[in-house]
Amino acid sequence: GRAYIVVANLNNIVVSGTSASAPVFAGMVSLVNAARKAIGKGGVGWLNPAMYRYASSYAKDIISGNNKCTQTVCCVTGFTTAKGWDAATGIGSINFKNFTRVFQSLGDKLDIPTTAPTKSPSET
Repeated sequence: GRAYIVVANLNNIVVSGTSASAPVFAGMVSLVNAARKAIGKGGVGWLNPAMYRYASSYAKDIISGNNKCTQTVCCVTGFTTAKGWDAATGIGSINFKNFTRVFQSLGDKLDIPTTAPTKSPSET
């Protein structure tokens, strides 16, 4: 996320990055859950498998650019975009209308097969 206006200590400030976009995305998921509940379906639950499976239906893949610069400083390190998932933009820019449509159309249980979670370092 870039250039979100938030209030801190009674002042408007502009913030960017994951700390700005993660709460916005959580709000989107909450709205999708409310829309699903309104039509008699359960919440989306563990969203990740479905998110990646249907990303092309609701997200625009960002394939050029990087996150090496902010509004005030540039760094030597950072991440570059790529086709598909990348560390700079994740799955891309979400179209909320399409995101809602996709997740409303799925059944009450998303029933998407997944692999077992990766073992923690203490389990290896």
